[in-house]
Parts: sequence; structure tokens; C-alpha cells
Amino acid sequence: MITSFDKYSILDCVEDCLRTTRCRSINYCQGAHFCQTNFENRTSVPELYIEKPGWIYTDIEDWDKKIAGACSRSSCRINEKCIPQPFDQFTCVISDCGVPKGEGFSMEHVREWDAIGITRRMQITCADKHNQLGSERFVCRSNGTWRSDLSCPENFGTIFFGNSFCAYTISVKV
Repeated sequence: MITSFDKYSILDCVEDCLRTTRCRSINYCQGAHFCQTNFENRTSVPELYIEKPGWIYTDIEDWDKKIAGACSRSSCRINEKCIPQPFDQFTCVISDCGVPKGEGFSMEHVREWDAIGITRRMQITCADKHNQLGSERFVCRSNGTWRSDLSCPENFGTIFFGNSFCAYTISVKV
């Protein structure tokens, strides 16, 4: 998910997605007027598509880009969102931090409400055969970068040998 909004109509939700370069689909809860914008769609990750009562899912390709007004012709970068301005103009602002990338990072335990949008949070773990150093908590800053101290170096096994007078420990790549 990129981000979510409360008290949105489905049209507001679609328009926000159309103005956000990375957005590929939306989830909309009719009863709660709740909107989620997604950076994937059910074609790219079918295993994440889950039908839920009361929710509407739609791919952004199903909608006319003209709904976004001046933003329908924007050239905003992948992590930017188009903001309409007077006189059929627009500006681009940072919308998200993208998917966190790092050696040994695993997205296996990302939760449903984790998101990549500005001020949003994600829980990222280390992949198998990697050690966790630092917190799993990532926070998307307003400048489009993640705040995190997580690193996931490769796990090295330990071999111990010696006698009562000398002992040696050697780290070997597993």
C-alpha cells in the first residue's frame, strides 16, 4: 500500500491514485468511506488480492485519466504526486519512499496496514541466513527517504576448536 485516507469518496480515491505516479490500484471500503492506494495490482501480485465484504477493488487502468484534470498530463517522477494548481497548471510533490531495499531485507512479514507513503511505517525483517542488527521499524520521511537503522549482514557460522590451554573461534560463511 502507498497510503490510506479517511472520509474519501470512491471518486476522491480514484483521483488521488491517478495523481500519484506509483499508484496502480485502489481498495475502497464503502461503509467507512475509507481509501487505500496501492503500488501493485492484482495482475502483478495476484497472491495479495483478497476479496473482502464491503470493499471495492479497482485497477487504475479502468478509469479515465481526465478525472485528474491538469495532472492527467503530468511528468511527475515515480515517487511523486501531482497537485493541481490554478489555470490548468500542476506541481509535483514527494508522495512516498518506495519499497525499502537493502541486502538481506525480507518483505515476508510486511503487514496489511504497512505503507510506503510519507509519514507511514513498515516492519521489515531480515531474510533467512541473515542476522538482524537494529530495529525492524521503517518510517517514511517527508524528503522521500526511509528512517531506519536495520542492517541484515549474512549469518556466519562459528567453529570452535582447541583444548584446555588454547581455544580458537573461526567464522565461516554458511
